[in-house]
Amino acid sequence: MRQQTDGPLKCVSNASLVILTDADELLMEDTLMSYSVWHHRTQAGEQSLQQDQPGVALVHYLAAMEQAHYWLGQQTEQTPLTQRTEALDIWLRSCLNLVRFWYIQSTPSEQLRYLRQALGYRSLGAFVDRPSETAILPSLQTLQQSLTHFIKEHAEMIQGDELHQELHRLNQILQQEAEGDKRRAKAISPE
Repeated sequence: MRQQTDGPLKCVSNASLVILTDADELLMEDTLMSYSVWHHRTQAGEQSLQQDQPGVALVHYLAAMEQAHYWLGQQTEQTPLTQRTEALDIWLRSCLNLVRFWYIQSTPSEQLRYLRQALGYRSLGAFVDRPSETAILPSLQTLQQSLTHFIKEHAEMIQGDELHQELHRLNQILQQEAEGDKRRAKAISPE
């Protein structure tokens, strides 16, 4: 429930009072708008693909990617980790949607292009840390599966060991997460 004041905006919840400045409210609205636009474009791309309209689907997927890229670019180290992680996950999912699109269109060069973009997530230093990798685990698993499939299907397109190294790094991250899950489950379960 929001109360209007002459100064900062106040949001009242049952548990506590949170003071939001006008800038905070604009950031929240921008975040909601960015996600809303991305989600709409992604769904429109899916529908167009199902209706056998690949050109229209591509336009929507590219617009969703552009929105994800814009939103990701708005994040700073001062942005809450959950919001940065969500922006990173949406960006990764946009890359993976385009990988899948180009797989359906039988265009491996474009698949490779978006796989490489997705693999670039680790270069986003302010975003990538242990908690964010855990939060984007489903996207990383999809990236791993897509990369494994691509390497098997298009070995001739792979230059050197670059993609093999990236797959190895991805496998290590996923294995560490799985081991961490096992340790946490063992610590919780009664003996």
